[in-house]
Amino acid sequence: MHPTVMRYEIELDVIERRPDLGDREAIALLRSEFALALNASHFIALSAEDPVIVVESRTVVADGVTRYAVTLEAVERDAITSEAQGLALVRREFQRAFNASHFWRVCLDDPAVAIRSRASVAGSLSLAA
Repeated sequence: MHPTVMRYEIELDVIERRPDLGDREAIALLRSEFALALNASHFIALSAEDPVIVVESRTVVADGVTRYAVTLEAVERDAITSEAQGLALVRREFQRAFNASHFWRVCLDDPAVAIRSRASVAGSLSLAA
C-alpha cells in the first residue's frame, strides 16, 4: 500500500519582530526558522520523514499582526487514525517548536496557529522546503 500524503493548510498570525522587512525577506526568515525546527526533529511525531513546509504568502491583516499562509505536507504515521488526532498533533508539534525558541527571530510572541484544512494528497512529497 502506498503511503498517503496529508496536506495541512495553516495560517500563522504573528506580531513580527522585524515588521520593516519586505515580503520576500520575511518569508525567507520564516522558512529558515522552519528549517531549524525540522533539523531539531520537531514535527517528527507527525511523520517519520521531515514534512514539506511551504510558506505561501505574507499579509498584514491588522495593526501589528501579520498572517503567513503555510502548507505542510507529510506522510502521517500509522498511529494517526483520525482528523482530530492529526490536527491535535500538528498543534502540539508547533507548540514544541515554540517552546524550544524556534521562530523567535520572526515573532515577538508565540504565533496564533489556525489549521484551515487537512486533506489527502495524491502522489508523494515533491515540493522543496
